[in-house]
Amino acid sequence: MKRLKQLLRSLAVILGGAWLVSCAGLWVFQEDILFPGRSVPVDAVYPGQVGARDVWVDRPDGARLHVLRMPAENAKGTVLYFHGNGAWNAYVGSVGALFGDMGYDVYSLDYRGYGKSRGARSEAAMLADALAYYDQIIDGEEAPIIVGRSLGTSFASYVAANRPVSKLIMLAPPSSIADVARRRFPVIPSALLRFPLSTDSWLAEVHAPITIIHGTQDNVVPIESGRLMKPLLKPGDRFIEVQGGGHNNLLRQGEVITVLTGELANP
Repeated sequence: MKRLKQLLRSLAVILGGAWLVSCAGLWVFQEDILFPGRSVPVDAVYPGQVGARDVWVDRPDGARLHVLRMPAENAKGTVLYFHGNGAWNAYVGSVGALFGDMGYDVYSLDYRGYGKSRGARSEAAMLADALAYYDQIIDGEEAPIIVGRSLGTSFASYVAANRPVSKLIMLAPPSSIADVARRRFPVIPSALLRFPLSTDSWLAEVHAPITIIHGTQDNVVPIESGRLMKPLLKPGDRFIEVQGGGHNNLLRQGEVITVLTGELANP
């Protein structure tokens, strides 16, 4: 019995130590996990984006944000796009072409530390960046359509809750980063997260029409996380589940293109 108690005590110490190491690792490396995008020289040229233009948003703390403008001929409206955490502006040409073919000027913001954007990250700073992006690009013009993908839906919903928008379209949204973290790391306290990004709290403040599109086989942002936001939707809002749709192939699903074409038929 004494040996068993010693064994259990040793096991508890080992497990406790492993838990503390895991907590410390999450605290130290969470930016690398959540924001894996890399920096490139500010004069880098992104191939395959003929006609795209650089726009710069300068922030009071010295940060400088890169926005890629992909203009459409005879545009009927504007789309402000917030990409996922695994992309940056070098890889949004297909999104620009998709919405451009529907008749929209498309703008895409690179977050701090992504692509040509520079600046120290914090949740407060990045949320303020999203509003500054809107304010500089729209500048009193007709309310844009806001499109967010994955992590980008957090910034998209925050903007839609705080600025006039005509529509909010969310592709594979987490209800919050804290929720996704709890699903992946259930023993790690959510209080350690410096970027909880509570999309659900902002969604409840959005007055514009909302369309959420989520694949049932999403192994990055589980659809169960997206479903938590269904009770927050207004009459007329839509939550569309794409059967068999994954995370990275969502915009290659014919059903999704059909939905987006209908949503963007009018600004």
